[in-house]
Amino acid sequence: MGEDRYADHPWSKKNPAKDYRDDPIVLQVLQRIKDRSTAGMKTYGVPMTRPDIGTIEWLRHAQEEALDLAIYLERIIKDLEDQALDQDWQQYLP
Repeated sequence: MGEDRYADHPWSKKNPAKDYRDDPIVLQVLQRIKDRSTAGMKTYGVPMTRPDIGTIEWLRHAQEEALDLAIYLERIIKDLEDQALDQDWQQYLP
């Protein structure tokens, strides 16, 4: 495995990426941020710079989002564990 397996990739050592615009994943994330901001503006009618929510309240919102993320991750882990268990059991089926 001494060879560079990405040598022919559009962003290789021969043709290095210059900034975020050369990264399709970053561009996708940026688009999702823009879409999320637009949806939030439609729902709440105010930007994130709104002065009516204090720092502690922002932290509570962020904490709630993080807890939701933990639940989503747990669900995905369980799905993958169940899938792996199902694959393990396949060897015993006729």
